[in-house]
Amino acid sequence: MSIVRNLLLSTVLAVLPLWGWCAPKSTETSSDIFEMTMDENLATPKVPTKQSADIKAFMREIASSLQKKGYHVEEMRQGEVVIVIVPTDEMFAPNDSTLYPKAGERLTPLLGFINAPQRFKVVMTVHTDDTGSESHQMELSEGRVAALYDWFDRYAKSTAALVGYPMGGTEPLKPNNSRLGRAANRRVEFFLIPGQELINLAKKGQL
Repeated sequence: MSIVRNLLLSTVLAVLPLWGWCAPKSTETSSDIFEMTMDENLATPKVPTKQSADIKAFMREIASSLQKKGYHVEEMRQGEVVIVIVPTDEMFAPNDSTLYPKAGERLTPLLGFINAPQRFKVVMTVHTDDTGSESHQMELSEGRVAALYDWFDRYAKSTAALVGYPMGGTEPLKPNNSRLGRAANRRVEFFLIPGQELINLAKKGQL
């Protein structure tokens, strides 16, 4: 691994001592991510074919580091995007949208990505099981999205490239016919998407 790449990974993955500190927010804004659909956000920015292998290798190292921290990690876009899955049971009480005090233990290691809005876009989706009506499921998702936004707004340097979507019970991972199945469906997914700065570094051979 090159020195530049090693330093970049170390910077992104550092766990910052942010407790009790309210960082100033960046005045930069990402281009229209809040006006885009979820599918549009997940598909962009597009990685040029020539840079795809380098981006995938870089994201693979990020995935490996997160797995070592105890996260369940998957991928999409053939490895260009890393998905970090956190059970909502680890952060919220049942049918509640107030974060546990201990939720920061699961969220703090993700701050390095959210703090780098030119290097990463982070799409956050909040899912429920099928308990209650569809309107209840969506309302619960919306409340949890708002709670997560509030947490990141408090502790992150910038939330300019963080966008969230309440999903309710519309995309279950498992059938909702068992306790384990419902627990698997109650989750937050963080999609770590390489931004234009990472793509530019790959173009220069500096990733």
